Amino acid sequence: MNTSIDLTTLFWICSGIAGIYAVWKIVKGPFVKLDDHERRITSIEESLIERKDTDTLILKSLNAITNHMIDGNGIEKLKASRDELQRGIIEHQK
Repeated sequence: MNTSIDLTTLFWICSGIAGIYAVWKIVKGPFVKLDDHERRITSIEESLIERKDTDTLILKSLNAITNHMIDGNGIEKLKASRDELQRGIIEHQK
């Protein structure tokens, strides 16, 4: 039984392995990009929720300021709005 491998056979084996590896890299590429996109979308959605909370606090404060400018009253609403805004800012910094 002849167990030696000639140069041509070795070349074909190496070419086959390289071809399989190249196909694997091509097929795997879109899945890696998909995982990266899912991670980035999750991060954006989390930022959007935080931004929505901050925007709500700012709009409440603006409403209190506007009401105070119109009628001169509402100092308690302004103070409550200020305190809520400060708590919101502090909580988002954690």
